[in-house]
Amino acid sequence: MRTLWKTLLLVAVTAGLGYYALKVDTKKPAGEDDEKRPQLFDAKPEAFTKIAVVRAKGRLALERADSNADWRLTEPKAFPANPDEARTLLSTFENFRAERELDVPATELSAFGLDPAKLEVEAKGATLTAAFKAGDKDPSDTYRYLLKGGKVYLASAYLFDRFEKEADEYRGRDLLAFDRAAIEKILYRGKGRRVGLVKEGEAWVLKDPAKPWRIAPSAVDTFFNQVTNLKVRTFVDDAPKSLSPYGLKAGDQELVLTAKGGAEYKGWFGSKMKDKDETYFKTGAGPGVYTVTSTWPENIFKDPMEFREKAPFDVSGS
Repeated sequence: MRTLWKTLLLVAVTAGLGYYALKVDTKKPAGEDDEKRPQLFDAKPEAFTKIAVVRAKGRLALERADSNADWRLTEPKAFPANPDEARTLLSTFENFRAERELDVPATELSAFGLDPAKLEVEAKGATLTAAFKAGDKDPSDTYRYLLKGGKVYLASAYLFDRFEKEADEYRGRDLLAFDRAAIEKILYRGKGRRVGLVKEGEAWVLKDPAKPWRIAPSAVDTFFNQVTNLKVRTFVDDAPKSLSPYGLKAGDQELVLTAKGGAEYKGWFGSKMKDKDETYFKTGAGPGVYTVTSTWPENIFKDPMEFREKAPFDVSGS
C-alpha cells in the first residue's frame, strides 16, 4: 500500500512539472545581455502623482498635487510621506525587467497566485498609468509572477518587497518643519532651564535670562540644525486618550519657535521608554505621540552660556 502511494505521488509531481513545461511556454527576451532585458514599464518616477497598492496587510495610497509637490500618505492614514521611501517606491517601475515571458492562459492565472492576485499596484500621472498584479514566487524563489496587460512575466522578487512594507515605513519622520529664516523667537524650558532668545534685526538677543551677551550666529545655526534633525524613531499612538502615560505635559520640557506673524511650532518631550533609549515626544500640530532618541532633550535644552559669542582669548566664561 505504501509503495502504491509513493507511485501516485511521483505521478502527480511528474504531471505538475509536465504542465509547467508544456502549458507554460517560456519565452526568452530578445537580448541575452542582462542590461538588454526589456523594461516592463516606460515611465519615470517623477511623472507619477498618485499610487495605490492593495495587499494583504491593507490598502496603501500616496499622492501629491503635481510633480514638484511633496508626497503625502492618504491611506491607511493621512500623514506627510517619507520622501525617500516614496521615491524608492516609484523608481521600482524603472527597475522592473522581464526575466521571462510566460504563455499562461487566463483560465490558469490562479495557479500562479494571480487570480486573485497577491498584490495589485496602480500608479498614475497626468498623462500615463502604470499598473500590474503580482502573484506567487516561481519554484526558484528568485522571481515572482507579474501580470501586466494580460501577459505574465517573471520579475525579480526582491523588487516587490518595496510594496509590502508596513504603512508606518512610508510616513515622514520630520517632526518640526519650519522656515528658519522666519523664526523670530526661541523659547525652551525644561531640564531645570528656561531660555528665551529674540531676533532683533539680524542679531539674536538673550532675553531670558536677560544677559548683555553677544549671541554667536553659529550657535543659533547649530541649534536650528539640531531641531530640524529631530526625527521620529517610533510611531506610538496617533490618537492617545491621555498623555499622562507618556509623561507629556504642556509647559514642561517644552520647545516653542515663533515665526513672523505669530505662527508657533511646538514640541514636548515626555518620559523615557522602558528598556529603550527612546523618549516620548509630541508636537503642537496634532494629537500623535512618537518617540525620539533619548539624547535629544539634552541636545536641545542647552545652557544659555553655549549661545554666547566668545571674544578672542576669552576663557573666563563669565
